[in-house]
Amino acid sequence: MPELQHNVRLIVDLAELDIQKLDRDLRNERETAVALQKEKEKLQSELHHQKKQLDSMEEIVRVLDRIGEESSSGTLTLDSLAKSFADLQRRFAADYTLCNLSCIACSYALPLFIRIFQGWDPLQNPTHGVEVVSLWKNLLRGKDSNSLSEIASPYTQLLMEVVFPAVRISGTNTWQARDPEPMLRFLESWEELLPSPVLQTILDNITHGIHAEKPSQSIPWIHPWLPLLGQKLENCYHTIRSRLASVLHAWHPSDKSAYYILSPWKSVFDPASWEQLMVRYIIPKLLAVMHEFQINPATQNLDQFYWVLNWATAIPTHHMLQLMDIFFNKWQEVLYHWLRSNPNFEEVTKWYLGWKELLPP
Repeated sequence: MPELQHNVRLIVDLAELDIQKLDRDLRNERETAVALQKEKEKLQSELHHQKKQLDSMEEIVRVLDRIGEESSSGTLTLDSLAKSFADLQRRFAADYTLCNLSCIACSYALPLFIRIFQGWDPLQNPTHGVEVVSLWKNLLRGKDSNSLSEIASPYTQLLMEVVFPAVRISGTNTWQARDPEPMLRFLESWEELLPSPVLQTILDNITHGIHAEKPSQSIPWIHPWLPLLGQKLENCYHTIRSRLASVLHAWHPSDKSAYYILSPWKSVFDPASWEQLMVRYIIPKLLAVMHEFQINPATQNLDQFYWVLNWATAIPTHHMLQLMDIFFNKWQEVLYHWLRSNPNFEEVTKWYLGWKELLPP
């Protein structure tokens, strides 16, 4: 009887092990089936993607072949070319970047652009080509337009070969820095279209033109360039101050043009350089004028007074006070002697109020 019980227990244990093995095998089979199904789906997805990509490539090649035929036959236009590549960019955005289609577009567009801009003078006709270049901007420009890739982008290369040479030729042959308006109009018209590398190259040429100008008695033409060239002109501020100084040696305070030439530079030069310029070339001559100025209630001539007062907003306050101290010393002395001579006080009051009106706050 014990032996029978032992055999039954052994059979049961073996059966249980068989069941566990079958269960493990079943689970493994199921996991394998699931993995195979996922692999199948993955391969089907890849196959679908590859087929779609192949179809895209075939369509792109078909369009490029047609463009090539039109180019060879001479029937290709910038308008039709732009429409074709805009369509490719819209339908196959990823492939457009992957296949570098912007470079292919540029190679076809460049000869047509050269033809459009042939003989163009940007100073005479600044808006010429703006519309067509605007159309091509997104077709030739990379997404990362703020990085170094901008320098090598097809759009930048196109403008460097088509637009910049015309600007350089006009800037060298006809443009003068003292007549900034034509170049400023061009830059304003193209402001949204010039990538940074092209704009900086143009501004470098403009800066070179400004440096090359000979000293003259009037150089207000530099000032309109400050918003665009600010930092580029910093290295020539010393030269500018020297040129200003060279024409101020012979300047007389009766010549108001010096104020109109100099005053815009007050906000450009640093305060110390500006004060040094005033102290060296302007204030001594104004001091001499104020010392010569005569106050005479009977026959007052205000010319010299106005020569000095004209500089009130340009000269640092403490230096202006020095000039006005000379005036007030003379003015008080005249008033003192007048009041001691039994005057007509209505005339004194009128004289006093007249001077009060002339003095700035």
